[in-house]
Formats: sequence, structure tokens, C-alpha cells
Amino acid sequence: MPIISVFNNKGGVGKSTVTIGLAEFLSGHQGLRTLVIDLDSQASTSGALVGRRAIAEAISEHRTTVDLMAALKTPARSKVDVSQFVITRPAVDGPRFSLGQIDLLVPNKPRQVDFEEEAMGSKRSLTLMRDRLKHQLLEEYDYVLVDHPGNVDRRQKFSWNGLAMSDFVIIPILPTEMTIAATPDTLEILEQVRECSNDVRPAVLAIFKNQTDHRTQQAKVYSQFITEIAAQGDLPPIMEAFWPPCSPLQTMSDERMKFQSLKEKYGSYYDHVRKMTTEIVKRCDAFSFPQTGEEKRNGIATRFRNKLMDFLELS
Repeated sequence: MPIISVFNNKGGVGKSTVTIGLAEFLSGHQGLRTLVIDLDSQASTSGALVGRRAIAEAISEHRTTVDLMAALKTPARSKVDVSQFVITRPAVDGPRFSLGQIDLLVPNKPRQVDFEEEAMGSKRSLTLMRDRLKHQLLEEYDYVLVDHPGNVDRRQKFSWNGLAMSDFVIIPILPTEMTIAATPDTLEILEQVRECSNDVRPAVLAIFKNQTDHRTQQAKVYSQFITEIAAQGDLPPIMEAFWPPCSPLQTMSDERMKFQSLKEKYGSYYDHVRKMTTEIVKRCDAFSFPQTGEEKRNGIATRFRNKLMDFLELS
């Protein structure tokens, strides 16, 4: 089953809320074994799922992504036991579609930067997760979700590893000029990861429109633009499902709020998250990867940037 990165190199587009929502519905609605790998040192996803106290305990017990990466760097004679680094958010014994179990790998902000600078110097370090971890995760989980920070390059080797290990990428965007204009940078990072890894993965599964009100002029203009460009093959496909602006996105990531079921947690947003999850699962099942020998830099970032510049100049 797939490993999916939720990634946009621009911050503030809802990567963490999308990751959390997808994890909750994969586990609680579809009953799938789900692991979340939180590679954002801010730990927003981890805090929302298991709370800051559990993160602090994982740090003190050396059960974080930093400790996992250190184990992966040891000679590859024996398999690393991932379970010793996993923190579990247990399932809730409640009504239909209650919250399901979610396993989690949490970050360690104080050590992550130092570890990247001191112990991750070689090119091999960019694909450690793919080379030593991916096969094991695919045996143990139905879906693995990877949450990323913004502003990623090769210096952020944790996030680079997460991308290199992933089969797919979901790119959340907002229908604004600032966010759309940053999309070519995101696509270029993914091309660089594929080239560095000598792989056709990760493939962009789709672009997901977050906080989108199609009644506003701004959303209409930019949604129509990216849909037309995607139809021309100069942008990855746009998901049919989208999320409108809605307050549950704020409460669902508040660790102080306690919920028993998905409907209680997401309220009026329930159907939106369910539709997103269902569409992503269908897209994963239907996706066909290109042949290994095909060009990994397909130029889509450059083509979209040119189309975007023309669009902005004519607007």
C-alpha cells in the first residue's frame, strides 16, 4: 500500500490539517492500518494526534525520528525495529466511525538540525528511509502519511528522505496568487528528489484545494486557471474534492479537545474530509507509474511557471 507525502514548499497551506484529516478517516472510517511520520519540527500534527506530553516523553525515551534515523545509519546487517520508535494514538471504543488507532513517528526539534548538520553528510543519507525502511513499513501498514515543513531543500535531509521514500505526493494549495505562484518551486523540489533518487517516485497524485470558497471572485479565477492548465498537462491533476473555509479545521487540531467519533470531531466538515479521503484512495488504486527509464525531470515546473507568468501579465 502507498506512502503519501503531504507537501507544499510554501507554508500555511494546511499540510498538517490535511494529514490529520486523511489519517483520521483512513483509520476510523475505512479501518486501515495507518502510520503518520511527522517530519515538521514544529510537531503540529504530532501535537494534535497525541499531545505535547507524549512528544516530550518520546524525546526523553529516545523514540523520535532523530533516533530512528540514527538507527538507520548503522550498518545494514540487521533490520531496524520500527515499533520501538512508534507512538500510538489508541482507537476510541465508541459509536460508528469512532476514532481509529493511528501510529505516529514524532520529531525532535532540539536535535534535528544538529543531527542533519553533523551526521547526514553523504548522498546516501538522502535515501536512508527509502533504502532501509520503506519495505518494512509497507509490510506493517496499509497507508503511511508523511507530513512536511515548508522551505525544503537538500539541507533538510529528514524531509528529503520522506519525499524520496514516498510513492505519491498530495499538494495542498490555497486559491490565491501567493500560493499558486509558489507551486513551480514545489514541483521543482520533487523533480530534484526524483533525479537524486534515480526513481520515478514520488509522483504527484493530485493538487488539493484547501480553504476554497468558489463563490468568491479570487477562488473562481485561480481555480479555473489551474484546472485549465492541468487539463493541458502542464500541471498535475486537480482533485474534485476540496475543503471550504470552516472552523472545525481549527478545533480538530487542538489537543485539548476530546472527541469520540469522526462526526463529533469534524461536524459539518465530515463529508468534505470523507470525500477527500475516498478520492485519494481511488486515485492511488488507479495510478500507473511511468517506466523507470522515463525522464524524471519532465519539465512541468518550467511549463507551469511560464503559463503562470503569462496569466498574471494578462490579468
